[in-house]
Amino acid sequence: MEKQKICIVGGGLTGLVTAITLSKLNLKVDLIINNSYGKNAGSSRTIAISQSNYDFLRKLDIFKYPQKKFWPCTNMKLYTFTKKEKFIEIFAINKIQKQILYVIDNSTMIKQMIRYIKKNKLITCKTQKKVPEITTSSFLKSIKFDNQNNSKYNLIIFCTGNRSNLSKIIFDTQTFNHSYGEVSITTIVKHSYVKNNTARQIFLHNEILALLPVTNTKTSIVWSVKKKCC
Repeated sequence: MEKQKICIVGGGLTGLVTAITLSKLNLKVDLIINNSYGKNAGSSRTIAISQSNYDFLRKLDIFKYPQKKFWPCTNMKLYTFTKKEKFIEIFAINKIQKQILYVIDNSTMIKQMIRYIKKNKLITCKTQKKVPEITTSSFLKSIKFDNQNNSKYNLIIFCTGNRSNLSKIIFDTQTFNHSYGEVSITTIVKHSYVKNNTARQIFLHNEILALLPVTNTKTSIVWSVKKKCC
């Protein structure tokens, strides 16, 4: 029986994980990526994942030594800012046997997945600025690429986000947009050695400050603030 062929449109983190997961099911995958593929891997973003997601990624066998890449957090603490300009702890979680979450540098995650995909014979990367047209023929979906014949697939999965022009054309009447009017600033701070296993979140006036451990000498800072209206 011929293998099912899947097309994934979008080379972000979601698209990469989806492509690798489907290849583990012995499916052929075409991964449609744009010219910025992998260029954002050097950003200061970090990713926090739950224990179940960590277990899932370990089963994919992408990382040779995952325990060295994913930083475990056994504690989580939430703070608020009082009228007296002091921080008070309002919530805390402590885990003994399992972790609350794991933190990994975004660039490390992206680079490792790209490296894995390039060696995977079931995944073919196709660089494409845009997907101009998708048609249906019987039970198959067809994508027309630049200067190429139509490629037929059993399933097409979109991992492009709502900003994609193609998503707007196809799903325009099935989606809705909502803006929280916020912007996030991220950076990674290097510091002296501490036992860095507690994730912290501080609720300020119209702002949220998160401190996520990356190693015992690095902490990721995510500052979410309201956009100022013009």
